[in-house]
Amino acid sequence: MRQERTEDQYLLILDLDGLPPENVQIRPVGHSLVVRARTDARTHRSESFGDGRGYRESHRISTGSLTRRLPVPPDADLAGLEREDRAQQVRVMIPRVAAQAAPSWR
Repeated sequence: MRQERTEDQYLLILDLDGLPPENVQIRPVGHSLVVRARTDARTHRSESFGDGRGYRESHRISTGSLTRRLPVPPDADLAGLEREDRAQQVRVMIPRVAAQAAPSWR
């Protein structure tokens, strides 16, 4: 995750590392962002026994989630939040209300 600031907006960049963008939820709560990522892993394995007298199949499903709450600077306008999904990342743009001196987003 990277955070950047320009004169008119804050930018949050989430690198997905193979996770589909639709598995990442971002929503404002109070004056912060809640980021939730859900992982799903499914495996299927089948094999026949060498003597031809049997067959075995197995399925495995593994799920998990990660939730993180990120405070935003006081001049961030969460009502104007925009999200852009890319192949390997999600970008969140948050406009700044005014060009006032605000603490860093770290």
